[in-house]
Amino acid sequence: MVMIGIVAFISGAVALAYEVLWGRVLSNVIGATLFSSTVVIVSFFIFLSLGYVFFSRLKIIKDYPWKAFSLMQIAITLSIIPTLLFAFYRVYPETAFEGPRIRMFIQALTAVILIGPPSFIIGGVILPLIESTRNSSYNPAFVYGVNTLGGIAGIGAVAFYSIYTFGIRRSIVICAAINLVLSLFSFLRHLRVESRCIKAENRNSAVINNIHLPRLCILFLAFASGIAVLSFEVILLYAYRQVGQNSAWSFSVMLMLVISALGVASLIVSHKMFFRRYTLHYVLPLLAAGFILFPENFIEVTHTMQYTSIASGSFAKYIVSLLWTGVSVAYGLFLLMGAVFPWILRVVSFKRDDNSVLSLGRILGINCLGACLGAVVTQWFLIPYLGLWRASILLSIIPVLAWIIIIFCLPFKRILERKLSWVILSILLLLFALKINNKLPLVTPWPESSVVEAKCGSEGIVAVIRRPRDELWRMSINNNFVLSSSKDKVFNRRMSHIPLLLHPSPRRVCYIGLATGLTASGAVLHKEVESIDVVEISPLVTEMSLKHFGRFTGHFERDPRVRIIEDDGVHFMATTSDKFDVIIGDVFFPWKDGAQRLYSWEHFANIRRRLKEGGIFCQWIPFYQLDPLAFSIIAKSFLAVFPDGFVIRLFMGKEKEFIGFIAKKSEPFDLSRDKKIWQENIKNNPFLDDPLLRDYRSLHRFFLGKLRNMGRNAPLNTMDKPVLEPVVIRAQTRIWQRLNF
Repeated sequence: MVMIGIVAFISGAVALAYEVLWGRVLSNVIGATLFSSTVVIVSFFIFLSLGYVFFSRLKIIKDYPWKAFSLMQIAITLSIIPTLLFAFYRVYPETAFEGPRIRMFIQALTAVILIGPPSFIIGGVILPLIESTRNSSYNPAFVYGVNTLGGIAGIGAVAFYSIYTFGIRRSIVICAAINLVLSLFSFLRHLRVESRCIKAENRNSAVINNIHLPRLCILFLAFASGIAVLSFEVILLYAYRQVGQNSAWSFSVMLMLVISALGVASLIVSHKMFFRRYTLHYVLPLLAAGFILFPENFIEVTHTMQYTSIASGSFAKYIVSLLWTGVSVAYGLFLLMGAVFPWILRVVSFKRDDNSVLSLGRILGINCLGACLGAVVTQWFLIPYLGLWRASILLSIIPVLAWIIIIFCLPFKRILERKLSWVILSILLLLFALKINNKLPLVTPWPESSVVEAKCGSEGIVAVIRRPRDELWRMSINNNFVLSSSKDKVFNRRMSHIPLLLHPSPRRVCYIGLATGLTASGAVLHKEVESIDVVEISPLVTEMSLKHFGRFTGHFERDPRVRIIEDDGVHFMATTSDKFDVIIGDVFFPWKDGAQRLYSWEHFANIRRRLKEGGIFCQWIPFYQLDPLAFSIIAKSFLAVFPDGFVIRLFMGKEKEFIGFIAKKSEPFDLSRDKKIWQENIKNNPFLDDPLLRDYRSLHRFFLGKLRNMGRNAPLNTMDKPVLEPVVIRAQTRIWQRLNF
């Protein structure tokens, strides 16, 4: 029955492709904040779990599995229509309501509407495939493994090719078309096989190994398996952020690595040669020891968490380096975890009676609930309050508890093996006690520097680093990405002053991005400014900035005009009703995961709508990290909204030059006229101590020219088709090598 494996593989690929696409769509609709990402995870796993339980009760699953599978594929196609409609980014339901709590509720409801129905149906898809193995040599563990491996194809096809070639909306249509093809094939299969009503003898009944486990024991093992897999996946992704470039592709590669281990382990367990009565008796203690030793192993393999630079060679070499790190420190652990749940499926599938599908549905459902709980608790509680490494060590409690339970429910027959179990348990407890209080580094400071404070949060690890020799303070996120430093105070404030000095009356100002706060602090020096809104996506960055960089920003946040808003900048500009005189976009590195959205046509269009008449928008760009094509794509997207845009420079230096795209809403810049506005604003603001700004001739130095002829032949970067992302990721190798980073 090769067809069962092929259909299971394609079904798994489409399901994971949808998950990637949901993440893309919802990050643009409800924002890429921690709350929204949690809502997406919870909605997906909860409805997946409900689908497992609900569909396992339907009689059609047992009597006509191929017909049931066909109907489910049609239902998935219909349920994905709301996602397709929202992918046009014209509807933001929360804008009709006031108040943060009601808006959060509407965001959660939006995620449930988009993800809930298709996830509910996807949860039931695997059940008819498992039931169709009743009269074959296959077993549920095999179907589960092939379905899991299909997810690698789905993630790879969407994350690395489809969304850049076809766009998000067309990718959704392609996945829906595959669902319809699967529906047609399975219906034809139903007419050919099931309409004959032939009931063959179950071949799997001859494989029974006399394994009898209480129902509660089976349910606990399934629940614990889900917790362990997703919890450790979150921990591994956090650890990976400390040593690798945090682009969207890096995370996709890691996810594919994890899924491959789970799928391979499931296929191994599905073979009768590797399925044994005491499999979990050996797997679980090894897994517990692996969780305890993971922190030290990771630090050793990565050479005290040294950054794996993309400049070390070709991009392919960089990906291979990341994969090798993952294989060295975590692949074996995921193989062990991946063996647990398929073993449970095989045990339950031996009793193939009228209630077997119902039992499998419950087990799959409880496993999904465990996965949901593991991801949320680890991301929101274990890592922020206990730290990354302690979270991994504490996770070892799960396999230890599961091991104790299975030893009592399925004890060894030999007395020597029973005594050895207690010895192993004692060793694990001793190892846990020795390692739980180890103080392992979270970040690697620069030479001659020390870590002032490093704090784990749901968004990563934010650290403040000080170099005593020259009192240089830096803020970094995830060990390698420097947000800003105290030495850049003049340049950061200049990013504020230039657009503010060009406006005759900048009363309302908005900043997209806070970082250290040095840029936004420049606005408080302008006495004509009446309100300053600063939008920052990371609450931990805000906390560390206000705590440690107040000495450099003059504690600008204490000014009554300042309001710091915790939100995704793209989402804020799409949903706010406020109007501003000046909007300033901080420097965003477009290769960073999700940052290309801040250079999209839709985002620029939303900003134009939030400007008052005569308002000014300035977007600062890391020019030194762009190749000609990436620069042209950003210019083309900017000019599509602001056709009279100019290029300005910041004068930071030859190696790390920042430039800005600047434009007015209603009219182009006229330097002869704007020069008077510039000089008048400087006179009215005597506290501006930047000598380059106070020189009346500096206005012409900052303006490099019009953007009019730039990016003419480049593609447009949109939220639907983020063509900028692959360009900047691939370009980093040659750019960083040129800069000798």
